Amino acid sequence: MQKLIASVIALSLLMGTAFGLFFWFENRYCLAQEFRLFAQGTKYELKSLQLERLNERRWQLEERVEQKPEDKTAKEDLKRIEETKKKYEKELEKLGEVK
Repeated sequence: MQKLIASVIALSLLMGTAFGLFFWFENRYCLAQEFRLFAQGTKYELKSLQLERLNERRWQLEERVEQKPEDKTAKEDLKRIEETKKKYEKELEKLGEVK
């Protein structure tokens, strides 16, 4: 009789430990996945803000080039900003696809 009770208790402890470990691992990795999604969303928002500021700067330079067409510095800056804008848009596409 005592062996039966000891076996039931041992089996209960073993099952309890197994379920406990399962839920601990599940909780740990679910939180890690949520954190990855949060970090990715933050990167997306930051890149969007950078692109917005870049567009504002581009519009200012376009106005300056319209007012002073001979301004070579503004034209060079505008060309550099266009290249950077394309790079940011590609990065945003990558971040948006992963979501």
